[in-house]
Amino acid sequence: MSTNVVLHLRTESAPLGHIAVLTPDYTRQLIEAGVTVHVERSKDRCYADVDYEAAGAKLVPQGSWPEAPIDHIIVGTKEPEGLQDKTALKHTHIYSGYYYKQQRSAILGLQRYQRGGGTFIDVGATKHLLGNKTDIFGRFSGIGSFAAALKTLRHVLEHPEGKTPMPRVKIHESLESLIQEGRKNVEKCVEILGRYPVVTIVGAAGRAGSGCLEFCRKSGIPESNINKWSRKETSQPGPYHGLLQSDVVVNCLYTNRRISPLIDHESLKLPRKLAVFVDVSCDYQGPYHAVPIYWEPSHFDNLAMPVAVPSGPPLTAVACNYYAAMVPKETSDYAARALMPYFLSLPDWKRAEELRKLERLFVAKCESIPRATQPSKL
Repeated sequence: MSTNVVLHLRTESAPLGHIAVLTPDYTRQLIEAGVTVHVERSKDRCYADVDYEAAGAKLVPQGSWPEAPIDHIIVGTKEPEGLQDKTALKHTHIYSGYYYKQQRSAILGLQRYQRGGGTFIDVGATKHLLGNKTDIFGRFSGIGSFAAALKTLRHVLEHPEGKTPMPRVKIHESLESLIQEGRKNVEKCVEILGRYPVVTIVGAAGRAGSGCLEFCRKSGIPESNINKWSRKETSQPGPYHGLLQSDVVVNCLYTNRRISPLIDHESLKLPRKLAVFVDVSCDYQGPYHAVPIYWEPSHFDNLAMPVAVPSGPPLTAVACNYYAAMVPKETSDYAARALMPYFLSLPDWKRAEELRKLERLFVAKCESIPRATQPSKL
């Protein structure tokens, strides 16, 4: 790779498009380090186009990345839109794809690179490959997941008949604004229940779990009402009937192997209080799905997914792939800070061991797909 690196920040659709993994401040630092930065214009991104221009970036048309020179590196939050089509990807792309947990969509995503000869650096795979070293979206995914839990619990308590759609999720200017909304939702739940909700966070010590716990506390849930589950509580095979006695359960487990279910339809025949289950892992497309009571994602337009239950009170599942978009500015700053070491090491790619590991992982996964063509190497 040439040492004259050009990063191209692409535009993405809202709500994901509110997040920017490259902020104006970090853009300025990259330019000072000798990296050229192109930024697609966007009406949704949490930072204005003029802020990037003031930082020294070149503004380019929205959606122009497919026509960018082949040596430009395309940067985004998640996979380029159009995953279901057969568009060939010829560039080197950097984003969080989570392609390496045997999800059904992973083959479609990787095949786009095989067709175009491009390369994918999955910065979301750093935990899979490098341990718990780099947290890009984990903390704010956890924060957003519990905000979603409170919003959903309030809605199902206010509308027990289950016929009223949830209001669209609000995008907040700051974490403090989201916390204030969370506190109001807790107050309303207490008013209806006559007590504070009981909450269980599965995987509370992890990156997403820590963010979830942080927001749970800041929203006003008493410590005595928070069950923090770790490996100890899930050391025996599930399903875990104790989860059914919480009003809200949030699954923040990171799994890269098959595990027994946390909850399944058979366990829902037992007496329960559980009203809302929120999944941060969102492994519904693959064999590592630990909560086989739902099989599709929810969205900001309507978070709530009713779960068919044999008896007892209604149960609602929430499984969104972009909880962190509720607070895009803080999420963007957090993610950009985590990614800067990768961006700064691009001019000396051959000596950047973590980048090389991520590249080798990509090549190995492409080779594991039946009848796959060999992707080009850098």
